[in-house]
Amino acid sequence: MSKIDQIIIDYIGSDNFKCKWNPPNLYRDRTAQQYATDLADFIKKYSFLFQIRSLDFFVLDVWSKLIPEEWRDPLLSMTDTDAMQFHKGTVVLDTFPQSLKEFIHQAVSLWMPTGVHRADESQWSLHSFSLETLFIGMSEKKIHEIKRMAEIVHSVAQVLQPTEMLDIGSGEGYLTQVLSHQFKYSISAVDCSHSFIQGAMKRQSLIEDQRISKELKEKNIDKTTITNTTTTNNITANQRKELKSNEKKVLMKELNITSPNMCVATIHPDMKGDDFIDLLNNNNSSKNYESMMLLGLHTCGNLPATMIQNFIGCNHIDSIIDVGCCYYKVDGNHVFLSEHCKSLDLVLGPAPLKLSCEATEKSQADQESFEYSNRVHFYRVILETWLKKQVFNNRNHDFTIRNLSKTHCATFESYAKASIARINRLQQQQDSNAVHPDITLDSLMEFYKENNFNTDERQKQVSIFLLLRGLLSPVIESLIVLDRWLYLNQFSTTCNSFITPIFDKNLSPRNFIIISYKYPIVSRKDDKDDSIVNQDIKK
Repeated sequence: MSKIDQIIIDYIGSDNFKCKWNPPNLYRDRTAQQYATDLADFIKKYSFLFQIRSLDFFVLDVWSKLIPEEWRDPLLSMTDTDAMQFHKGTVVLDTFPQSLKEFIHQAVSLWMPTGVHRADESQWSLHSFSLETLFIGMSEKKIHEIKRMAEIVHSVAQVLQPTEMLDIGSGEGYLTQVLSHQFKYSISAVDCSHSFIQGAMKRQSLIEDQRISKELKEKNIDKTTITNTTTTNNITANQRKELKSNEKKVLMKELNITSPNMCVATIHPDMKGDDFIDLLNNNNSSKNYESMMLLGLHTCGNLPATMIQNFIGCNHIDSIIDVGCCYYKVDGNHVFLSEHCKSLDLVLGPAPLKLSCEATEKSQADQESFEYSNRVHFYRVILETWLKKQVFNNRNHDFTIRNLSKTHCATFESYAKASIARINRLQQQQDSNAVHPDITLDSLMEFYKENNFNTDERQKQVSIFLLLRGLLSPVIESLIVLDRWLYLNQFSTTCNSFITPIFDKNLSPRNFIIISYKYPIVSRKDDKDDSIVNQDIKK
């Protein structure tokens, strides 16, 4: 067994190493293709749960027209405690009809496991950030993700010895800067957003300043002995700024401090031959792109597929480590990669893609948050019903109501008042001279009372619909992730590929990481001594 395989076994466990695609227990003795087929069949069978928006629940009379009649009363009989636990697939009451029990059991049996092999944090060799500035802008969730991702990348890179890492969709550069300034890798941040790259460069400047200060202190060096400069008051602000910039460059060179390269660029799935290398060279031709590792942390939409296709198509990309996210951020429908999934006669449009990312763990962590989440969504459904039926004559609109305060969501009337005020502001911003429909609080409250929306049963119906959809969510995500592995496995004679959970799912629900490397691993030469630094042939 090769060194790299042993490292991966340490992270995913020996059992999962045999089944590299992270199968549920029911599928450990079956093929990944059979698993994909069953996932697709289940999604098609219960597609009525995502074919319409939950906001159109009352507009389209979902409860009466789509929810099977024999499911309705048994589901309404659930207690609040039952409802809170329903998303786990463990609530199967004796009063449930057989068809509902089968739906729940089959859904759970198809979920790709999200439990991490190294369940305890102490089993990870997590490195605390060496510089306080590396924490800038990071939430608890982001710190958790960066530490675990950096550890896996570091473990794999020690064997593969890439000449350059590429953090694709790097955003503010959190992962990039940890791998550069803490682990000392040569790395480039690649993002299509100028604003993200600018934000990353601002963070980077602060990190560089702290790293210079720290190393000068540790080595007991007076920076003036390096820069040979003295400050004076008889210079302009711009001259002072230029002087500081030049001093910083001298200090970084003398202390051998390097920073990641920042690249504003867009990669495409149809890149051929040296297109990828040419794009990188146009930004920085001084880098060594002989052996590259592609990295992605919560890459969105088409980006993971694009990375995978470039990994397969570019001879200089030797490995890829990616965690996908936001599957719905695509133009139109999802496009399957693997030949098997393409043959399944399944179209994943915006609705199922959005559903695949709907995590329930945090929203149902306690009774209070569960009730609040359901109440606010119910209010939003009522508002949408009124807008569609009474204001826009069953036509669509583009008003989005988000992020109202808890005070505004205390009652439906307070929610309605805040929502109408926002809609009226948006209408004025769109075109202050246009004639807008009459949107008043009195009209909405009258509609609310006439349709008996103040009953508990009406709210519970909407809540149950969301709970049923929640059981389907992991099934859709499992198929999307599995398709990427199946595509990589089409090149199994040259690639070794794995799926495994990596993050605590309660902190970071999108926790599936794909690791793939090409073999045999090519021997790389060190530019300084021309010696072989790594040779690890798959056995």
